[in-house]
Amino acid sequence: MVAIEYRVRPGNAVEFAAVINEVGRIRRRDGARAWSIAQDVDAVELWVERFECPTWLDYLRWRTRPTQSDQTVRERLVGLIEGEQFRVRRLVVRPPGAHPLGRLRTSSRRARAASAATMAVVSARGLRRGTPACDAAIEAAPLGIWQSLVG
Repeated sequence: MVAIEYRVRPGNAVEFAAVINEVGRIRRRDGARAWSIAQDVDAVELWVERFECPTWLDYLRWRTRPTQSDQTVRERLVGLIEGEQFRVRRLVVRPPGAHPLGRLRTSSRRARAASAATMAVVSARGLRRGTPACDAAIEAAPLGIWQSLVG
């Protein structure tokens, strides 16, 4: 499951609602399930978008292959939020009785190599960790890096 928190100025809320619903249409078209948008009752500038992707690989493919019109909608969305204030959370739904996540099934050597390759992309672009631009660069890293972590 993916949850994205947006901070939206009250003056942009009506346009944001229209644009985020267009984003939801795009996500559903691309295979997302259970898409929703919610606004916090106590902090009205906080909006939370949630959706599920069938698999992690589907999510990574979606992140690396936007169409030009999809990118236009994303740019409109980014223009409506406060600065670079959005937070992405990627969650794995755990069925009853499932073991908690923790240790990767791969060798630590492979994990370190994949992490180093990803961080090389980030540092080569001069990005600061924890920013939306950094998150986007990490998500756009070649799928082979991520497949080495989960395979």
